[in-house]
Amino acid sequence: MRTSAESPEDAKLQAESIIEDWATENNWYTTINVIDTKGTITICDTSRWDPLTLKDIQQTANETLVFEYTPPTIEQINRVINNTVTNNTDYYLVADYFKHLFKNQHKQSVDIVTEEVNAWCFDEVGLTSYNEDPNLPTYFVAIDIHT
Repeated sequence: MRTSAESPEDAKLQAESIIEDWATENNWYTTINVIDTKGTITICDTSRWDPLTLKDIQQTANETLVFEYTPPTIEQINRVINNTVTNNTDYYLVADYFKHLFKNQHKQSVDIVTEEVNAWCFDEVGLTSYNEDPNLPTYFVAIDIHT
């Protein structure tokens, strides 16, 4: 999660307040670390993962951009083309996938300071922006969510 805050601790608290409803008996989260835009890392909790760096976040965002959509099957595409669709899911999957391809046809990377990937999909790898304020420092909060 990318957020603006007065300190790394405030950034951690903001992120945790957004996802706290996800914590149940079967869903849990750990805040791994907080990173400022200069790359300074603040370790938060003991985690099963090593602390993330800005480079890690950039690489993950770029990889997620490429694999963000599962392409529809050739059968689904043919049903849409031949107007033999039996449920609206085929239309949705095909249209959404081609919109994604058109939008990102030349895009090779994500600007992690301004863009989002899989925003608000906390059960997916992604980058969500929250509470951005140009008058406060920007922080990246690395969170491990088990769902």
